[in-house]
Amino acid sequence: SLRPRDFAAFVRDCMTRPQGKHDRPLSGKFVNLLLNVAHSVYMAAYAEELVQANPVAGVKRPKAQKRRWRILEPAEVGRVLAAFTDEQARTIFLTLMLTGVRRFELQALRWRDVNLVQGVLRVAESKSEEGERTIALSPGLVDALMAHYRRTAYRGDDEYVFCHPTRGSKVDHEWYASRFRAALAEAGITDYVRPF
Repeated sequence: SLRPRDFAAFVRDCMTRPQGKHDRPLSGKFVNLLLNVAHSVYMAAYAEELVQANPVAGVKRPKAQKRRWRILEPAEVGRVLAAFTDEQARTIFLTLMLTGVRRFELQALRWRDVNLVQGVLRVAESKSEEGERTIALSPGLVDALMAHYRRTAYRGDDEYVFCHPTRGSKVDHEWYASRFRAALAEAGITDYVRPF
């Protein structure tokens, strides 16, 4: 019994009415995901001859606005670094800033990939073979990683460099992102800066 006008009303409601845990309208990107699911359901129903047409097919989709983000200025990096209250999060931030590794590369980093004597870090797990590389570490990062090594209970070659403090599993990116956002706020940076 649903018609295109019903889905159009659904889109208007989603985009205007505050809802969910953040008490704000849904984003265009999320509404489009919901419409994609409904479209797939109706396509399957149409193939089974349960409906005459797909009412989602003609619905005008909301534009998904890209969130504008920026990179930290060099002068801001020190302020953010000093604003961290968690030492592991601070070391993660420093590693990201000084090596340029990607999120999944950082999460996959094991102690066997870090040579603190020679001052090098080896990215062994990357999206492609070209992504596997060796990165020279600055003396400051070597010192920070050495202090992190002394603090952690997980020091084996096969254990993760950045990990859950009691389980030793890969560090959760949301855990780090929340601490990064708190450090940004403490440093007085209100623009959107991506954590990785």
